[in-house]
Amino acid sequence: MKLILFILIFSGLIYAFVYLNNQGSFHTYNNYLNDLVKNKPRITCTADSECHLVAPDCTPCACGVVANSNWKPYCPFKKPQGINCSPCPYIDKDTIKCVDTVCKLVSA
Repeated sequence: MKLILFILIFSGLIYAFVYLNNQGSFHTYNNYLNDLVKNKPRITCTADSECHLVAPDCTPCACGVVANSNWKPYCPFKKPQGINCSPCPYIDKDTIKCVDTVCKLVSA
């Protein structure tokens, strides 16, 4: 009887966690977890093709920073639904270059 009760409570907690995560309820913890694992943007490169524009953290409306294409922020929780963000400024992909083994935004 205790085992059945434990299974019901445990499965209910898992269901509640999945439901709340799908609604974006835990997104505020993403930046904390990203900082906890010290996941700062990796900017080293050897070729221009390794550099791209990426969101700097887990903020839903964050505009990008130049980083290595293999790097991305650590955001295990889903973003909230229905957020309307203003568009980020346009950056031409030809202005993102690998300069002295560092990804940089150069003027056109």
